[in-house]
Amino acid sequence: LMPTYHPAAILRSPGLYNDFVSDIRRAVKCIDVPEDTVPTEVPYELTTDFSKVFAAAESAQFAVLDLETTGLDFTRDSIICFVIATDDSVFIMPEGAIESAGFKKALRECKAKWVGHNAKFDRNFMLYTLGVPVHFSFDTMLAHYLLDERGGVHDLKSVCATMFGAPNWEKELEAQLKLRKTTNYGDVPRDILYKYAALDGYWTVKLTRAMNSRLAHYPKIRDVMLNIMVPATEAFSNAEVRGVTFDSEAHMAVAPVYEERIQELHGKLMQIAGVPFNPNSWQQTANVVYDICGVPPVPGKERSTNTKEALIKRRGYPIVDTLMEYRAVSKLMASYVTGLADDVGADGKIHTSYMLHGTTTGRLSSSPNLQNLPRSAKDIKSLFVASPGNMFIYADYSQLELRCIAWLSEDPFLLDCYRNGVDLHGAMAEVLFGKGYTPEQRSLAKRLNFGLVYGRSVAALADDGLVVMSKTEAQRIQRLFFDRMPKVSAWIEGIKELVQVQQWVESPLGRRRRFPIIPHDRAGEQEVYRQAVNMIPQSMASDLTTCAFIELDRMGLNPLVSVHDSIMCEVSESVAEDAQRTMVDVMQKTGVKLYGDKVPFIAEGSIGKTWGDL
Repeated sequence: LMPTYHPAAILRSPGLYNDFVSDIRRAVKCIDVPEDTVPTEVPYELTTDFSKVFAAAESAQFAVLDLETTGLDFTRDSIICFVIATDDSVFIMPEGAIESAGFKKALRECKAKWVGHNAKFDRNFMLYTLGVPVHFSFDTMLAHYLLDERGGVHDLKSVCATMFGAPNWEKELEAQLKLRKTTNYGDVPRDILYKYAALDGYWTVKLTRAMNSRLAHYPKIRDVMLNIMVPATEAFSNAEVRGVTFDSEAHMAVAPVYEERIQELHGKLMQIAGVPFNPNSWQQTANVVYDICGVPPVPGKERSTNTKEALIKRRGYPIVDTLMEYRAVSKLMASYVTGLADDVGADGKIHTSYMLHGTTTGRLSSSPNLQNLPRSAKDIKSLFVASPGNMFIYADYSQLELRCIAWLSEDPFLLDCYRNGVDLHGAMAEVLFGKGYTPEQRSLAKRLNFGLVYGRSVAALADDGLVVMSKTEAQRIQRLFFDRMPKVSAWIEGIKELVQVQQWVESPLGRRRRFPIIPHDRAGEQEVYRQAVNMIPQSMASDLTTCAFIELDRMGLNPLVSVHDSIMCEVSESVAEDAQRTMVDVMQKTGVKLYGDKVPFIAEGSIGKTWGDL
């Protein structure tokens, strides 16, 4: 018997389709060749003889390297043991081996082809705790992500359960943690921890074989793995361990300012409503907004107040404007003013963790999340400061995703704007509104440029509440827009046809976004098209920024932060100006290296003592 999803569930949630296919493949394989007996424990050798272990690792085709640690924070937690696994053996080296004379030197000089599952985590601990920058040749988690870009399916236990029918070998360990009311693996009896750790090593070896076999069928994806993901693991590990200094003293002054502003806005809400209510309760807020203040509900949104999309269409009403500001300030307070203080490491720095597998498009995500920190929040960004004697240097690509669309579509209007340094948004505003366009009309053209090229309609943009126009005006603007950029329109239609034919799209470097089930309803089908069109330029842009980050790290410019199409490094104040020029040059040349000179990928930079200065 083998459990799987009911087909009706898959029709409602197409993301389950890959798991269903995997289950069917395993079932068919079991009919032909019954599965091996799944081990509940594997033999391992507990040893402090690190020379013997590293020699075995070097002689193997590859060796899994995994750590068990007391927790997840490398600035506060410690390494409990090393797990080294090959096809033939599993070794566990306890604290005694790690503390032995010569261990760090031997680890640094070991020539094994190391493999890990989420290897960046283990590398961070070794780099921060031992000062050893271990090089990993392969990461099974990232390989699985490139073959299946869905979120939340890449942890070792889930992957091995799906692919091999592996049991939950963490069960006994979890029971011990629950019994002892702790999350510290150091509190678990060593025999239970080592048994668990040995199974981690065993299954990662098995998974490495399977992932390599699958990647062999997709040479371009394998190239992304080896030429982008593996080097990125190293570069972002270096950045995470460096961390960014957090000004805790300045933070103490910022928090009261936000608290006071929240109280002011709360009082204003009560004054407008005329009755006390909890603005964090959507039921109470709906009663105030729609019944007491008489704001007309948005058609199709019923009486929603819990989404920004519903409220933004009713801007101009005092209760709505104040409520939106209250929520924006409260979110900044919770996520960044209060939240960041909890993320400061023992060394006084914020060590953001970058997830190379966090999105379906290849874009980075991070925790704590610095990707969504608004540009306007300069007071919060100013809490990130360069260490004494250093400066931040910063650069971001100009209109990177639109340049990628110019590269993909080869539209003459877009190519001409970027090759000749023409203001794209101004040029489009002139097309839509004539030479005497206003700053507001240029702003609208900018919004349209970023929206329409991703396959959205003007009507859809107007429906967001950010653009006010009649249906006739929307149709006129859409016609003029695509008349001026016909090859963009043709490229979008070509992507839609491609999705229907092969059910996946691919970036120029080889990343894929898969759509195994395309809904038959119009709304579902349009959403698939939107995601397909979005993925390609987003992936293209993200890989360019990541490759530039890798190169800057190799050159010793100490990149620390990457937010979408921008990078921030920390260098000595005495070389900051030269380093900043070098940084811009590297980022622009990386664009030529990856995508040629069809479109110039321009980067612009600045220098500052805090992130807020940039």
